[in-house]
Amino acid sequence: MDIVVVGGRPTGVEVAGALAETKRFVLPKEYPEMNVDEADIYLVQFAPELLSGMSSQASQKALQYLKELGVKVKLNTKVAHYDGQNRN
Repeated sequence: MDIVVVGGRPTGVEVAGALAETKRFVLPKEYPEMNVDEADIYLVQFAPELLSGMSSQASQKALQYLKELGVKVKLNTKVAHYDGQNRN
């Protein structure tokens, strides 16, 4: 299962971080039979940095924290189309 969060402004960063924390700290305790390693969390950001409009330090700190949590951050990446269908 892959989860993709589009947009690296404050809400996107918060959502990706919360999902990653849930994957790491909650799911293994609540669902020990689940293989959480099969779930990947992506944060896709069209701009070259996260939290545009904030300081570079905030951007770098957010990027570092998300990567430490296992979020796969894709900067300079545009989502061109999504049709609402599941992909297998």
